[in-house]
Amino acid sequence: MLPTDPKKAAQLGKAWGEVLAESIFGVADVLRDGKNMKAAANSKAQQQNATVAAKNTVTRAKNEAKLKEQQEAAYMNMSHAEREAYKKIQQEQRVSSTVKKSQDDEMIGIGHILLIITIVLAIFGGMFFGAVSLGLIHR
Repeated sequence: MLPTDPKKAAQLGKAWGEVLAESIFGVADVLRDGKNMKAAANSKAQQQNATVAAKNTVTRAKNEAKLKEQQEAAYMNMSHAEREAYKKIQQEQRVSSTVKKSQDDEMIGIGHILLIITIVLAIFGGMFFGAVSLGLIHR
């Protein structure tokens, strides 16, 4: 029922006006602030990623130090012949990694050369097709 008292009717109208204004403009505020919310979420995700990366770096350093200690302890317990064999294996690994890196670099260079050749051929093919379509070159 509608109130008959003018003061109660004014209060009811004010309340309904606030509800309508909030429902209409509240949606607009959410849409306007959506970009800010997305940026805040991205910032939070980046911060969490940075924290995890820092923890991983610390863990990796600890594990590398522990592994190096174990290798040094094992090296101390080796006989002279085992140490020489270990040094030889280490040297072969260094050489093989250097050779692999140079081969990878060479393959990357070959890939770049092939890419450039493909682009040049595509340009000349396009020019030839354009010349044929314009009638500048007859078959």
